[in-house]
Amino acid sequence: MNPTYIFISHSSKDNEFGLKLAQDLRQALGSSHIVWYDALSIRPGEVWVHSISEQIEHCTFFILIASPDAMQSQWVDKEFHAAFAKKKRILPLLWKECNRWPFLETLQHIDFSNAEYATALNNLLTELKTPFGMETPPASGEPPTVTEEQISKRIIEVRKADQDQAWEKVLRLTEILQDQFPGAVPAEAYYLRGQAFFKLGDFVQAENALNMALAVVSEPDLHLKCLQTLKRILEHTEDRWEDLLRIAESALLLAPNDREWAKLRQQATSILNKPRRPIRPLPAPRPEYISTFRGHHGTVYDLAWSPDGKELASASGDKTVCIWSIEGNENEPTYVYRKHKGRINAVDWSPINNWIASASADKTVHIWHPEHGEQLQWKHKDLVNDVAWSPDGRYVASASDDRTVQVWDIQEGKCIAVYNEHRHWVNIVAWSPDGRRIASGSQDRTVHIWNISPIRNELIFPHHTDSINDLLWSPGGTDIASASTDKTVRIWSTTGAPGFTVQRHSDYVLSLTRSRYGRRIASASKGTITVWYTATRNIIFINPIHTGFVWTVAWSPDDRYIASAGEDKLIQIWSVIDDIV
Repeated sequence: MNPTYIFISHSSKDNEFGLKLAQDLRQALGSSHIVWYDALSIRPGEVWVHSISEQIEHCTFFILIASPDAMQSQWVDKEFHAAFAKKKRILPLLWKECNRWPFLETLQHIDFSNAEYATALNNLLTELKTPFGMETPPASGEPPTVTEEQISKRIIEVRKADQDQAWEKVLRLTEILQDQFPGAVPAEAYYLRGQAFFKLGDFVQAENALNMALAVVSEPDLHLKCLQTLKRILEHTEDRWEDLLRIAESALLLAPNDREWAKLRQQATSILNKPRRPIRPLPAPRPEYISTFRGHHGTVYDLAWSPDGKELASASGDKTVCIWSIEGNENEPTYVYRKHKGRINAVDWSPINNWIASASADKTVHIWHPEHGEQLQWKHKDLVNDVAWSPDGRYVASASDDRTVQVWDIQEGKCIAVYNEHRHWVNIVAWSPDGRRIASGSQDRTVHIWNISPIRNELIFPHHTDSINDLLWSPGGTDIASASTDKTVRIWSTTGAPGFTVQRHSDYVLSLTRSRYGRRIASASKGTITVWYTATRNIIFINPIHTGFVWTVAWSPDDRYIASAGEDKLIQIWSVIDDIV
C-alpha cells in the first residue's frame, strides 16, 4: 500500500463535504495518491479497520473535519487519538460550529463554516506547505518523491552563499531546504548551517546544527569537518572536556594518525582524571559592579535595559515606572513615570531610541519618553500583561487578559493587527529576531507562533501543564524557551519538532533572559535566579538573592550585568564574570 500524505477523518454524516474536500485536494495537489479518504480509497475486499490504521501510520498530515456529529463519533475519536499518539501534524477544519474536544481547542483551526469555500481551501493548501516538486507529480501516478537533482540544486546555492561569506543567506537557504525536504536534508546542509551560525557568533545554534549533521553524515571527510568545527565551538565554552574527549575519539576512528586529535584526547583525558572542582557559586563581585536599587513601594514586575546598557527601567505595583542610572544613586531614580492608574505589569525599551512602552492593569499601554512625555496610548478590554517592541523599533505588541494581542504601528499611531486565537488570558508576547513573527504565551497552557501580515498561525506548542509566564527566542530565531507555572523551562524548535524540558525548578518559573549570543540563560523563580548553559543545561550558579518570588530577570545588552527584581521591592544588579558565566 502506498504511503499517504494526507489522511482525512470525518463523520459519515459529513460525507458530502468530505468527498468534495478530498476531490478538490487531489486535484489541487495533482495526485489521487496524496489524499486518503475512506469513501474514495478503500477497495473492495479490504479490511477497512486495517487500512485506516495503516494510513494513519504513514500519513504526514491528519485533517479532522470538526462538526457536532464528528465530536460524537467514536471512530473519529479513535482515529484522532491514534494520530495524536503517533505525533502526526493535526489540522482541524471547522465545518460546522461545535463544542470541540479540549485538545482541539488549543489548535489553530481552518474555518470552513463562515469563510468562502475557495478562500478556506486556499488557506488549507497554504497550511499544508506543499513540498517542492509535489506540484508536478510523476506521470505514473505514484506518490511524489524527493530527487537528488532537486536537493543538489539547493545545496549548490548554499555552497555559493558560504563561499561568499553571506552567512545570513546560508541560514535562509538551509531553512528553506528543511521546509522543502523534511527528513531528506543532507549532512552538508546542516554542516554549512552550523558554520554560518558559528561565524555569526551563535554557538548554541551552531552546535545544534553540527550535531544534526553528525547524526546523518556518511562521508568521512565531511564527518571530520563537522568534528573540527564542533571542536572550535566547544573551545569557546567552559568545562566541555567530556564533549571534547568524545569528539576527539570519534575523529581518531576516522584519522588514527592525526596528531592534533591525539593531542586533544590526551589533554582532555588528563584534565578529566584530575579531581574535579564543583561548579562554584558566583563569587562576590567588586563593590563597584553590584548595586541594590531601592525606591519602589510595591512588587517590581518587570525590568528593561536601555539599548546602551547604562539605564534600567522598572515597572511596579506602586503604579510607577522608575528609570535608574547604573552608575547613579541607588536610592533615587533619575525619572519616575506616574501616569498609569493601576499596577504596571510590563515595561520595554525601544531598541533604537529612548522611547519606552509600559503596560498596566488599568487596561492601557503607554508609549512615552523621559524627556518628551507621552506620545501614544491605547486600551484593551481587560488588564494588559505584557508589552514588546519589534526589533526595528517601529511596532509594539501588547498582551492582555482580554485574550488578544494587539500590534500597533507607532509611526502611524494605529493598530495594524489583533490576534485572538488564545482561549485564556495572554500573559506574554515576544518578537522573533527578524521581526516577522510573534510568539505569545497564555493561561491556556499553550505557546503560539504566528505571522502578523496576514495573521496566520504557524505553530502551537501545547505541552506545558500550566500557564506560560515568559518566552525567549534564540538569537537565530530557530528555538523558543518558555517558562511556566508548571515549574519547568522548555525549549521548542520553531520547525515544529517536539519540545523538551531543560530545567525543573522547585516553584513557578516567572521570567527568562539570555546572554547576547544565547550561550547562557537565566531563569527566575521563588527567591532564586538560576543561570545555566543552554547547550549542556549545566547549572552555573543558583543565587538566592531575593526574598519572595523573583518576578523578572534581565541581562544587559553588553553582557556585563544581570538585573532581577520581585516581591521584596528591590532591584538587584551584579556583574557577570566571564571566566565563570
